[in-house]
Amino acid sequence: MDINKRPVSPGVFMVLLVAAVLALALVWMLGDVVMNWISGPAEVPAIAAPED
Repeated sequence: MDINKRPVSPGVFMVLLVAAVLALALVWMLGDVVMNWISGPAEVPAIAAPED
């Protein structure tokens, strides 16, 4: 298999760049979701008896 047949077209680099940016954005969004899932709710409100 000869991999040095011709130079790679610039379109290949553009596709790789777009894929890398999308992967980083996905990891960024999933990171926020995972951090919120681990930390749980900010604060659970205390249950108080109704005032009469």
